[in-house]
Amino acid sequence: MIYFLIGSSTHTTVFKHRDVQLLITVAEMLGHNLDRKHRAMREADVRLSTGLKLPTSCSEINTKFKINISQCQNILMKYSKKSKGKIRVQVQLFHGGDELCEAVSTPLIITTGANANRPDGPIPGYEKDTKKKKKKNDKNDGDNDATGETKEDGDGDGGGSDGKSKSEKEDNGRLPEGLKLIKKPGAYDFDIGQTIELDFRVKNIPAAALLCITLWEGKGESKPRGWAGMRLFGYDRIMAHGEHELKLCPYTVNVNPSSTTIDGSRLRQRGGVVSTVRLAFDSSMPSDIKYNDDTPIEDKELDGPDRPLDTPQYVHDDFKPTLAEYNVVKSRLSQIARKDPLYRLTREDKNLLWQFREHIMTNDTLLPKLLRSVDWGNRAMVQEGYRVMYAWEQPRPIVALTMLNDHFPDPKVRGYASLCLERMRDETLSQYILQLTQTLKHEPFHDSGLARFLLRRAIRNTRLLGHQLFWSLKAEMHDPLVSDRYGVLLDMYRRNCGAHRGELGHQLFLMRQLQNASDIVKPMKQKDRKKMLKERLDYVNQQLRDVDVFQLPLDPHMVSTGIVVEKSRVMGSKQAPIWLTFENALDPEHPHVVMFKAGDDLRQDQLTLQVIHVMDTLWQAEGFDFRINDYKCVSTGWEQGMLEIVQNAATVAMIIEDGASKRTGYTGAKLARQAAKDAFYKKTCIADWLLEQAGSFDPDMWRGAYGTVSFLVMLLLLFFLSSSTFLSRWSYVYSSFTCT
Repeated sequence: MIYFLIGSSTHTTVFKHRDVQLLITVAEMLGHNLDRKHRAMREADVRLSTGLKLPTSCSEINTKFKINISQCQNILMKYSKKSKGKIRVQVQLFHGGDELCEAVSTPLIITTGANANRPDGPIPGYEKDTKKKKKKNDKNDGDNDATGETKEDGDGDGGGSDGKSKSEKEDNGRLPEGLKLIKKPGAYDFDIGQTIELDFRVKNIPAAALLCITLWEGKGESKPRGWAGMRLFGYDRIMAHGEHELKLCPYTVNVNPSSTTIDGSRLRQRGGVVSTVRLAFDSSMPSDIKYNDDTPIEDKELDGPDRPLDTPQYVHDDFKPTLAEYNVVKSRLSQIARKDPLYRLTREDKNLLWQFREHIMTNDTLLPKLLRSVDWGNRAMVQEGYRVMYAWEQPRPIVALTMLNDHFPDPKVRGYASLCLERMRDETLSQYILQLTQTLKHEPFHDSGLARFLLRRAIRNTRLLGHQLFWSLKAEMHDPLVSDRYGVLLDMYRRNCGAHRGELGHQLFLMRQLQNASDIVKPMKQKDRKKMLKERLDYVNQQLRDVDVFQLPLDPHMVSTGIVVEKSRVMGSKQAPIWLTFENALDPEHPHVVMFKAGDDLRQDQLTLQVIHVMDTLWQAEGFDFRINDYKCVSTGWEQGMLEIVQNAATVAMIIEDGASKRTGYTGAKLARQAAKDAFYKKTCIADWLLEQAGSFDPDMWRGAYGTVSFLVMLLLLFFLSSSTFLSRWSYVYSSFTCT
C-alpha cells in the first residue's frame, strides 16, 4: 500500500492509493485543486501587499441566516374576490434533496394589482376539488371536460378559447392531479417587504447549500404559484450577497431542490410571462464571506466539553467504541453493507455507521452509506466526514458510481468519486457513459471533477469513449435545463478531439439530411414517398462524394462510402422510419443495414439494450453464455436516432405462427386465427421456441435464463411506469444492478 501526503504548511491531506498514476489526477479534484489553492495564495499575497483584508471565513459567522423578500412580480393566477389574491412566500435551505432547517413563511400578502403582462391563452393551474363541483359536473353531464374547464359564452372568443384549451392539453399531455386549465389568467404583483430568519447559523451552511423559495396561494400548500432557488456559494466559494432577482419555475414543475437548474426563465409559462421574486441578503453580514473547508482538522476527541453543542440527536456520546463493542454489531454492519444503493438508512443505521466508522474503513461499500449519515448542517461533522473519506479504503469504481447521484451534492465528495473512476478501463467505462452523462446534471457547476474526467478520457480514446460521449450529450441538447452545460462540454470536446472533429461533422450532416428527408416524406402518401426519398438520398450521396469514407453514428467501426438508394425505403408504420442500406467500406459484400427513426425517443431503447448487455457480461463472468447478441442503437437528438437492423431474425409474430403451425398443422386463415389465440392464451410460445433453438443445451439452464430475462424486463417496465423522471434515475438503476 502506498501513501501520499499532499498539502501545505497549514493543512496536510493523506491520500491512500493502489495506483501511482492516480496521483496525477489528485490535483484535478474539485475542492483539492492545487491550481486553485495557489491562485488563492497569490490573491491573499496581493491583498496583504495592497492593504486589503482577506475574505471573511464562513466559520467565523455565528449569526442566524436572514433574507429579505421585497417583491414578487408577474405571478400567474386567477383573481378571486374570496381569496383576494393572497400569497405567502416560503423560504428553506436544502443540501441536495435533504432539508437543512424548517421552512419559514411570510404572512399572507394581498396583491397590489394586475400587471400589464398577460399570458396568451390558457395556462395550467391548481384548483381544489369540492363536493359541490363534483355534483355540478355530474349534473351538467359532460358540459365541463375532465380537466375542469368551464364554458364561456362569448361570440367568437369562446370558440377560440376552447380550441386553445384542446391544443394546450395536447401539448402538456396528462396534467398532474388537481391541475386544471385557467382560461383567463392574470399576472399580479405583490409587495412583500418581509425579513425571514431561519433557524440555521451561517457557519454551518455547507458548500452545496441551496436556498429554495416557494410561493403559495392561501394558507395551505395545495396551490403553488411557482418556486425558485439559488446556490449560496459560487464557483469561487464566495457567498452570495446584495440584491438578487430570481426567475420562478412554473408551478407545473414540481419543487426539486436537487434540480439541474434553478433558473425559471428556461421554463417559460404560456405566453412568455416569467414570474420573478426579488430578495436581498442580510446587509449586516460581510460581503466577502468565503467557504473555507480546507482548514486543518485537529486530532482531538469530540466528546466531553469539546463536543459541539449542535451535534445531531442520532449521534450518541460514545465516539470511540472498543473492538469488543464492534464485534457485537459487526453482523448488522455487514447487513447494511449488502443493502442496495436505493436503501434508505434509518436513524439507527446512521448512528451505527458513524459510531463505528474507524472500524469499517476497509469496507469500501460502506463509504457512500457513511457519507449519507453525515449531518451536512453540522460543520464539525462535515469536517470529520472529509477526513474519514480520504482515510477510507478507496472505493472500487463501481461503488464510486453510487456517490455521483443527487444524494451527494457536495463538490468535494463528487470530486473524490470522479477520482476513483480513473481505475476503470475504457471498455468498462463505455458501458456507463449514458449514466455518467445524466449524472452531469447533478453537478453544481459546468466545471466539475466529473466533467473533466469524462472529457479527458474521451479525448484520450476518441474512437470508443469520445464517440459515445458526443452523441450522449447531443441527444440532450433539446432540454433547456442542460443545453448550456452540455453545449459547453460539446464545444470543449470538439476543440480538442483532433481528427475526430471532421468525422463528427460528416455524421452531423448525414443526420440533418435524414431528418429533413423524414420530415418531407412522412406527411406524403405511400405511393409518393419512394420517389421523394430517392431524390433526397441522391442529394446526400452527391454531397458526400468528396468524402472517401464516413462513419455512422451507430458505431465508429461502421464505415461507409455512400447510401445504396435502390435498397432503401420508407417503412409503413406510423412514424414512417427509413430503412437505409449503406455501402460497407471494409467489406463490400456485407453492407450496413440500419433504420433511421424520427418521432420516437430511442434513449429508452438504449437503456434497455445497455442493461441486457451488462447482464450478459455478468452472466459470462459466472460461466453462463446465453448467446446474447444485442443490436446497436443510438439517440442523436430529440426523438431522433438510428437502429441496427437484425437481418434474418424471427419476429414474435413469426415465432407464434410457426409454433401454431407445427402443433396443429393449420394453414391460411385457420392458422392466423389459431396464432391470434396462442398470442393471448398460450404463455409458453417464446419459451418453447427458445428451448427448440437451444438444441443440445440444458433445458433447465434455458428456463432459468428465460426467467431471469423476464424478471429483468418486468423490473424495467415497473421502473418506467413508477418514475416520472426516468432519465435522471439511470444511475440508480445501474447501481442497484451492479452492487447487489
